[in-house]
Amino acid sequence: MPLDTVRAMVPLRVLLVDDQQMLIEALAAKLSSTPDLVVVGHCATRDPHPDALATLLRPDV
Repeated sequence: MPLDTVRAMVPLRVLLVDDQQMLIEALAAKLSSTPDLVVVGHCATRDPHPDALATLLRPDV
């Protein structure tokens, strides 16, 4: 199977990072209705270790 075909079958993993909680919640709700995207987590930019969360969750974006 070509790599493009395999990639199209696997949802894109997204980590949301923003200081506006309402924005994160709205965006997560919108993205959850998209079958080729999955929100793996979220955090605020002011959180002490957003990079650690990204390392743990391993998002694509």
